[in-house]
Amino acid sequence: MVNEADGRKKDSNGKNILDCSGLVTYGLRQIGVMSYDESRLTVQSIANGERSHIFKEVPWSEKKRGDCLVKYGNGSHHVVVYKGGD
Repeated sequence: MVNEADGRKKDSNGKNILDCSGLVTYGLRQIGVMSYDESRLTVQSIANGERSHIFKEVPWSEKKRGDCLVKYGNGSHHVVVYKGGD
């Protein structure tokens, strides 16, 4: 079960864990890119442009370390922070 406010789920032992967008939200809040007043990121909110004040689309060849990479569509949604390299 996901807590929509912060992206936390419960693992099989009942401990809180973060889903992918919850983890990225946490990181962006920690470095001051997002405020705690802003609602949690969702892959859909990135893909449909609701977060254009934070994210902009760049060509794959221009991605840099620290960029958020989003896979959206065909029933599979995921966001990660790019660490660099191939």
